[in-house]
Amino acid sequence: YHPLFESVADASEPDWVTRSYEETMLEVRFSDQASKDLMDAKAQLKGDSTPFESWDILEEGIISTLSLDIRSPHQKNKAFQAWCSDFANRRKQPADQCPLFTGDLW
Repeated sequence: YHPLFESVADASEPDWVTRSYEETMLEVRFSDQASKDLMDAKAQLKGDSTPFESWDILEEGIISTLSLDIRSPHQKNKAFQAWCSDFANRRKQPADQCPLFTGDLW
């Protein structure tokens, strides 16, 4: 990045980006399989965590990234409403009682 050549004086970010800093971070917990996979990768790479300084910092980076919900409000609402409708239909209960998230990210 070269400020003299690449900066845009009147650039701004959308309001939803600014508001995203105020949102609660999601809780991230590794499944047993994910923890095993991370340990297997560490063994396969013989402890080399490049480009990270350590495996702890790599794991913190994964957690920090996953704890963010980087979708726009429109994307969040659209996906959540569709999921809640399907959840409610399958469980025969009101859509406003569906959980925010269950299961595996993949």
